[in-house]
Amino acid sequence: MLKTVFIFECKKLAASRSFYFIVICLLLTAIYSLYNGRKFISGQQKNIQLAIARENIIFDEVVSRIQHPDTATADAKWAYSHLTDPGWIITSPNKRWTSWWQPTQLSFLSIGNRDVYPYYHELEPYSFYMRFFKNEISSPFKLLYGNFDLAFVITLLFPLFIIGFTFDVYAVEQESGTYALLNTVTRADKIILCKLLFYLALTLAMINIILLVSLLFGNSITIKQWFSYATTANLYILTWFFIVYLVGLLKRSSVLNAIILISCWIFLSVGLPAIFNAVANASYPVNAEAFSKYIRRVQMSDNPAVKRSLLKEFYHYYPQYANTDTIGPSYSNKLYTAYGNLNDRHADPLLNEYFKQMQQREDFLNACNFFNPVTRCQQRFNTLSGTDLQSYITYVKQVRQYVQGLKENLTQKCFDGVPLKVSELQHRLSFDQFNKSLKNK
Repeated sequence: MLKTVFIFECKKLAASRSFYFIVICLLLTAIYSLYNGRKFISGQQKNIQLAIARENIIFDEVVSRIQHPDTATADAKWAYSHLTDPGWIITSPNKRWTSWWQPTQLSFLSIGNRDVYPYYHELEPYSFYMRFFKNEISSPFKLLYGNFDLAFVITLLFPLFIIGFTFDVYAVEQESGTYALLNTVTRADKIILCKLLFYLALTLAMINIILLVSLLFGNSITIKQWFSYATTANLYILTWFFIVYLVGLLKRSSVLNAIILISCWIFLSVGLPAIFNAVANASYPVNAEAFSKYIRRVQMSDNPAVKRSLLKEFYHYYPQYANTDTIGPSYSNKLYTAYGNLNDRHADPLLNEYFKQMQQREDFLNACNFFNPVTRCQQRFNTLSGTDLQSYITYVKQVRQYVQGLKENLTQKCFDGVPLKVSELQHRLSFDQFNKSLKNK
């Protein structure tokens, strides 16, 4: 019977021009989403490489000026004397290291938070907060709609395709009068279930073909990664067919079935997420305004008492520098270096609270959307693609550790009065090297 139903449905669809039009449009839309996602991630990777290149140009220029000094004038001599001064390297706003949120092989399939949060930063070892949160962005449009990627097509467009071809799978037999006739031959419910299985097989075939095509757009996607993503997509499609099956059991008219299913789609895709987001924003507000006092470059006070108080607090945390010389030309740089260290130390509790607020909001939304297949599927796609909130938080923590490592190395040289070597500038610790060292620990 299953074979007979499949053959009948194939012949019916083969005679339908609208079917061909809808399928071709959906497939072309999916392919475009792959192209758009690949283009978006490639653009981010290009900008990351440009930022790294800018960093290299800046430090290469410093090295060139050291190796080919210009000491013809007093100003040139002064500038040359600061080129290897670690205090000058720390406090100069033009000397920046680059960090970036590395996209994964699957990021182009689900862009997730990569279009909401900044994906690279130009950092100063002077202070993590003075640069990092200045780059924070917030796009209300992107927060609401996101970018057009394959995850968007699967979670929002494929359910409409399913609804369009299956909303009347039960009702059409009753409205045409064939339901009673089918019952004389066999159970009509079995035939209707076979029709659902046909459309399920058709939809799964389409989505898996698209996912196979995605391998052509990706770089070095592993079988495990692809299988995890495909499994999530297939389970999501099964969930929507189960919803169609439940609505069909009500045995209402085809018009009413269509209204119920479209209402479910709107409620699950737009209504519930919007309501829960509004509640989350009110109950668990998250903002970076608390860092405002720590992102400003403060002019050092000329009051000797203020300077002594600053160094006293600094020596409390770094007693190894208490006996270093704090007079002479490098005194100002040491003061600013101490201030930058204390600035980050004071702001770190706020960063932990910031992460806590973000996580509380995310946990609340996850709990609210636990039974919502649309948001659950999108969250799973983001997790597999490395574009979820937790991946971003991990990146921020890595950047904070990276800046602290740079700061401690340069601070030691600054207070010890040890100039930087040319080799240290040429082979400075990059963010990529830092991450590799973390993985090896």
